[in-house]
Amino acid sequence: MKKSTSNLVFTEVHRPHLIKSLGSLPHDGEVKNTSSGYIYADIDNEFIHRAFPLICIKDIQKPNYFNEDTNHIGAHIRVKGSGSKLPEVNI
Repeated sequence: MKKSTSNLVFTEVHRPHLIKSLGSLPHDGEVKNTSSGYIYADIDNEFIHRAFPLICIKDIQKPNYFNEDTNHIGAHIRVKGSGSKLPEVNI
């Protein structure tokens, strides 16, 4: 089932074996930033290593976040790309 919000398209995927495999991993991360302004939540690398073999989507490739070309960033969730602005939040 596809859901659209603005310019984003979300596809709901039913993969209970994936949820079961990842459920034992830590449910937290650390917010970090790079010198270029990229902000991300650093999460356990096992999210990629365990999930990838279970995804089974044609033509998908495992991301290479573990070498010098990517500064060994590892598994992460992007918060803000370099050069983009964070939205204003009123608290």
